[in-house]
Amino acid sequence: MRRRASAILALAGALACGVEPDPSSDTGADAAVQIDTGGGGGGGGGGTLNACGGATPLGHGVGDACCSDNDCQRWCEDGRWVCDGADALRCVDSTARNECGGCGGSDGALGAVCGPCGSTWECDGDALFCPPAERNACGGCVELPVQPGFGCYDGIYTCSGPNEVVCRSSGGNGCGGLTPLDPAPGASCGTCSLGRWVCDGTDATECVDADLGVNACGGCGTLRGLPGTGCGCGGTWTCDGSDVVCEGAAEPNRCGGCEPLDALECAGSVVCETADSLGCGAEGANTCGGSVALVAEPGETCGDCEGGVVVCETPDSVTCAGEAARNACGTCGVLPGRPGDVCGTERRWECRAGRLVCDAAPDRNRCGGESRLASDPGASCGDCGGVTVCVSREETACVGARPRNECGGCASLTVAGVPFADTPGAPCGLCDTGTYECTSAEEVACLGEDLDALRLFYADRDADEWGSTTETRLSCTPLFGYTRVTGDCADLSFERHPEAPELCNGFDDDCDGVVDEGYLSYADGDGDGYSSGTDPQTDCVVPEGRTRLLGDCDDTDDRAFPGQTIAFETERNSGGFDFDCDGVVTLSWDNLSSCTVQLPPCADLGEEATPVPRRGWTSRVPECGRAANYSQTCVDFGAGCVPGEIVVRTQTCL
Repeated sequence: MRRRASAILALAGALACGVEPDPSSDTGADAAVQIDTGGGGGGGGGGTLNACGGATPLGHGVGDACCSDNDCQRWCEDGRWVCDGADALRCVDSTARNECGGCGGSDGALGAVCGPCGSTWECDGDALFCPPAERNACGGCVELPVQPGFGCYDGIYTCSGPNEVVCRSSGGNGCGGLTPLDPAPGASCGTCSLGRWVCDGTDATECVDADLGVNACGGCGTLRGLPGTGCGCGGTWTCDGSDVVCEGAAEPNRCGGCEPLDALECAGSVVCETADSLGCGAEGANTCGGSVALVAEPGETCGDCEGGVVVCETPDSVTCAGEAARNACGTCGVLPGRPGDVCGTERRWECRAGRLVCDAAPDRNRCGGESRLASDPGASCGDCGGVTVCVSREETACVGARPRNECGGCASLTVAGVPFADTPGAPCGLCDTGTYECTSAEEVACLGEDLDALRLFYADRDADEWGSTTETRLSCTPLFGYTRVTGDCADLSFERHPEAPELCNGFDDDCDGVVDEGYLSYADGDGDGYSSGTDPQTDCVVPEGRTRLLGDCDDTDDRAFPGQTIAFETERNSGGFDFDCDGVVTLSWDNLSSCTVQLPPCADLGEEATPVPRRGWTSRVPECGRAANYSQTCVDFGAGCVPGEIVVRTQTCL
């Protein structure tokens, strides 16, 4: 039943008594109605009645808002003035202000812990407010040193608990592990489906904000009252399953009050003087003492949201006292929050069809957002081993993907089964003569190496260019103090090596393994230093008339020996003209004169002149030791050139 304004109530009372209202009369809080009391069983005369039927001005309009004890600093102005007898008013249903000075209800106390991450109730204007939990990406309350999903040296950072991340090899699910996740991160969870599954390590998920939206009785619906608060006559709202019941409440008395009514005998009618007291009224009066039929009887329940009881407002009208007001969503009951306040993580309470919901879209993506994801978390991505992870509720990213190696593969390159630390194309081999080349997508090999570039060097400590037979080194380039020639039997003696002469000194000078073995020498018949190999004998020192050198082709003629450069016109003693012992006789002059070929003018251009003419034999080339004419010059003669100065020359040979 709706509340009636005091002026209208007074007017209705006056009309009920058959009195015309004064149009100029005051309709404020102290308004009264002038009525005629004549003709009605009790003496003549007239008087001014207030809205409660008395003669004393009331000071407030019946039904107007009020604060208990007239103290609006401590009490909310949500009570109503009702008649307390015929000449007084009392304020009913006024509630105490909360700790923030407001009049709204709350589930907490200022400063008390609320929420999963240590948030405390605080004032938001005149209402208590619990700041939302700022959870990290792993579902905990501690700030993480690095966000999960970022790359690390061995894969990606993943959650190992609500407040810790570790570096793990990238895997295939949305949390960086290999185990399929069900439910997936981002899915709804909790009693009222307002929580969210988040990663718990790499291979599990956990439900955070599971209690979001749960009412004080553990259910999800709107409660008719706040558990622990009063209801009815002395009752207390108490949880009964997921809702509340008004437990311990007594039935209101016949006047709508909670106090027992004292018995009263009247000559006329017993009427409700107040909600908790009786009085005497005229014969046939209604329950409130008036003469008009009441729309409802005091004591009956009333109100759209239950909890109200009909009480007398005036002798001829009733009102609904204690009626619960509608909530912010326009429905009845206690809401789990206030529209517009933050709930959960980055969401807000809002009214939908009379219910308060935590902005939870019915179709969340796998990251917990509302946008369509480019790729679902856990899907493979990139060229080599990447995994898709959530970087926000509306976005995914590919992490852990490795670029292809230089050979086009995904695995790290190896060479001969060993990790490859260089790059294809780099020089390789002991002498860097080869090149590392790809042999497959994951393997390289050293190709084109010149193994002959590696040389064995021998230590040459005496610098005689002969190396030790025992101390060696491999190298691609010459080494100081080493030689490529070996065979030195005394590497600390410059005079002893394979090419040294053997001396009669008690040492193996020529490193042939024999000490003082002497030399094999031969007879040198002509004393030219070479022998034809006759009369061989061994001597420590080569005696006079003997030699170690062979190759003499005439050991009776000292003109003939290997390496001779002088030509002779007479035969050697043993016959023949091979004086350099090379087995071939070489003529000193083997050319003919060509003066007759040259057309005029003719000039002596010498033997080296080109083109002809040149000097030479005039007729034929003579044999070794033979004489013939030899043209020294060419002269003009008639129509051509002819030999000029002619001498007789003997042919020499070598």
